Amino acid sequence: MKLWLSMVLLVFSVSAAVPSQSPYVKNRRWRTYRNANYNFSLRYPAHGWSKYEGFDQNGVSLRPLDKSRFHLPPEIGVGGAVGQPSDADETRSRNLEEDFQFGLDALKEYGHARNLVVLSKASTTIQGRRAIVSTTRYEHSSTGYIWFHKEILIHTEDDSPTYHLELYCSPDDAPVLVPLFDNISKTFRILGPPA
Repeated sequence: MKLWLSMVLLVFSVSAAVPSQSPYVKNRRWRTYRNANYNFSLRYPAHGWSKYEGFDQNGVSLRPLDKSRFHLPPEIGVGGAVGQPSDADETRSRNLEEDFQFGLDALKEYGHARNLVVLSKASTTIQGRRAIVSTTRYEHSSTGYIWFHKEILIHTEDDSPTYHLELYCSPDDAPVLVPLFDNISKTFRILGPPA
């Protein structure tokens, strides 16, 4: 009985932390972004967020206009990439699991992550394609800031190309930003083969 009550209180406290009228979750107007290089689209809030397409035009970064509302400046990124050769066998592309592990290793080496902990990891299917949905938490080695990272990694049948959807934010802001990220992720569509 005590365990059940604790679980109910935990669920209530997490849901209470997400304001039902939050402009980050219940934004009434959404815009559509379409990527010509990797032939995918998604929808994102029309107000309160800026869109930046990288110089290679392989994806988009979304950032809030008012960063002062957050403990750390959050970012949502969505993009495509060409499958890279496997370290185990260079004649093939990395498979989904290898790509997931490569991402963790790159986060440690290039993202300056230390004390990285995988909080959750689940295999799933998105639009008929194999995918991994994961969450991690880590400390940035030079600033000491703690970051929360949610990623959806999607592979095509032949492991090339791959798609990734990512949220980086403070763990304190995750209760508000994860629902927004999930809503954006639900609008993500692979429209056909890359250009």
